[in-house]
Amino acid sequence: MYINYSNDVLMEDAARHQFVLLQGWNALPGVPQHLFCLTGLMCWTDADRAAVFPVEGVGGKTPAVMSAKEVTFVDESGAKVRVGLR
Repeated sequence: MYINYSNDVLMEDAARHQFVLLQGWNALPGVPQHLFCLTGLMCWTDADRAAVFPVEGVGGKTPAVMSAKEVTFVDESGAKVRVGLR
């Protein structure tokens, strides 16, 4: 998991090599269209407001809920995902 100064959250599922990006400005979970990473160190996207493919698919409009303690969102199968932050 990566968190930047703007509190955008990038989560990595290493088993499936999949990333989900939650940006504070719109809170819609998505897969970044352009993502570059130095494994275990840092990642960056094409812009401050990165272009993403919605996790729910085309028309996905369920926003993530982000707080100082946790992030919750709906994944591509419709299951609720909860990630606790320390």
